[in-house]
Amino acid sequence: MNTVLDEFEIAAGWTELPFRAVARKVSESGFPDLESLSVFLDAGVVPRASREDNHNQLGESLEKYQRVLPNDLVFNKLRTWQGGFGISDYEGIVSPAYIIARPDRSLIEPRFLGYLLKSKPYLAELTRLSKWMPPTQFDISWESIRDLKLRIPLLEEQRRIADFLEIQIEVINGIVANKKNQIRVNSEIVRTKLYESFLNNIDANGTYSLPYLDRMVHAHQQFGRIFDVSLGKMVQPEPKSESDVFVPYLNAASMSNLHEAPDQKMWVAPGDFKSSLVESGDLLVVEGGDVGNSQFYFGEPVIIQNSLHRVRALPNSSLSYAHAVLELVKNSNYFSIICNGATIRHLTLEKLRGLQVPHFQKEIQEEIGTEYMKFRDSNGVLSNELTSAIALLEEYKSAVITGAVTGQFDVTTKRSVA
Repeated sequence: MNTVLDEFEIAAGWTELPFRAVARKVSESGFPDLESLSVFLDAGVVPRASREDNHNQLGESLEKYQRVLPNDLVFNKLRTWQGGFGISDYEGIVSPAYIIARPDRSLIEPRFLGYLLKSKPYLAELTRLSKWMPPTQFDISWESIRDLKLRIPLLEEQRRIADFLEIQIEVINGIVANKKNQIRVNSEIVRTKLYESFLNNIDANGTYSLPYLDRMVHAHQQFGRIFDVSLGKMVQPEPKSESDVFVPYLNAASMSNLHEAPDQKMWVAPGDFKSSLVESGDLLVVEGGDVGNSQFYFGEPVIIQNSLHRVRALPNSSLSYAHAVLELVKNSNYFSIICNGATIRHLTLEKLRGLQVPHFQKEIQEEIGTEYMKFRDSNGVLSNELTSAIALLEEYKSAVITGAVTGQFDVTTKRSVA
């Protein structure tokens, strides 16, 4: 059977072995008192308590959780194709849904094995071996992993390669972390500017203040009284009547690209068409998931699904101000507070319309909105440049790993990137 790896020549002096020849599957339960571990794409195997972004719940009983020892290779079966695995530095326990492989250290250096599987050809092969699990995941089995062909040099060379990559990756990751911190600081500057946009426009009586969103009690107005707000309608893959129309539509997933009409189409009832219609310049707000995320749409008229709200200006209001208000509310985490209470948060039409906001005169709204958007866009250029630089660094890191673990260059002749 042809594999992705067949496209690459094996390096001179290297050998090819199946995964099962250098590592065995283990599953040792009955250690509920050990520290709980998790597998992250960016960090590998780490203590669960060290991360705040792990939203998976532990089981009621940890008796069936599997013990992990240092140097074990732990696979998240649903995320393996994305690099959701790593060599553990810790003793602990993981969910029974994970796969644990224990390398034979007389045959393979665990660090080298981890880097080898993170290389481009091996990630591609793991993706090929994974079973597609709709709607958004791949699932891999031990039966697929155990027959994976590993092309490896002698143990001493494996250790030399792993030592080299540890140094290189530490330097690259340090640069990436610095740039991510720059993005965070830049975002905080924009957020601070947004607060100042409101606080610098307090009237003589001090009635318009917004230092804390949970204390909005001074001369505020409901968002739905200042702006025209509507929620999209349910679209259907098949028509329910002869009068239904087949039209392009936007949903929450479309928010990443609102500068052109979508190519996806669904059926909608004629009575729902007008209230769901979005035109160029309308402001869209996410109803569920990333609640409160707002973006302007620029494209041909389309309809929106009920995962999006449409906001339009009334005669005495400004959409740029609406956008500034919504970004302030979202960045202040207020949407998360008012939308709690369900497994998936929803910004209902009632909650969006009822949001209390400072009600300035239109010219002040325009001044605030225009000033803020200019400032945000100028800072957005910097953030985009930093994001692009991070992507290039990650690509470079991937290339260094791939070149080293596949024998494309001799690590003894390579110098540090520092």
